[in-house]
Amino acid sequence: MKVLVVGSGAREHALVRSLSLDPSVDAVIAAPGNPGIEAVARCEPLPGGVNDAAGVVGLAVSLGVDLVVIGPEAPLVAGVADAVRDAGIPCFGPSAEAAWMAHVQAMAEQTVFLSCNSWYMGANVPGKPRLFMPLTGGFPAYVERCAQVATNGYEGFRVS
Repeated sequence: MKVLVVGSGAREHALVRSLSLDPSVDAVIAAPGNPGIEAVARCEPLPGGVNDAAGVVGLAVSLGVDLVVIGPEAPLVAGVADAVRDAGIPCFGPSAEAAWMAHVQAMAEQTVFLSCNSWYMGANVPGKPRLFMPLTGGFPAYVERCAQVATNGYEGFRVS
């Protein structure tokens, strides 16, 4: 099995090292990698960076890899794993939406949101777990959805 590991940090170094010790893995390639990773595996440049989905897919195809492993969060949120899977290549890493939700939840845990006793956090629903649940898709999607609701006369809302 030939594996491409995307990233250049300590996490990716650990992934590359562990994969290189697996007898079922014939080759491990890192992109872009770093000098420490290069001591263990072949490194390939990634001119567009780790968030460049087309670049990662192109490299994976050109190398004929059997699996892509994405280490950093940023390319996961950018949808690189989705693009790799869409190209028919198995990929270890969550979808962009799942990665974004995990990131947002981790950030919320560093704030007072989860300790607030508000309806937004579910305090008015007995037994409801406390989760920070923003609209996925980022701020532009939020603004667009708000405009749609307003255009539809706030259908489904009860204003008193």
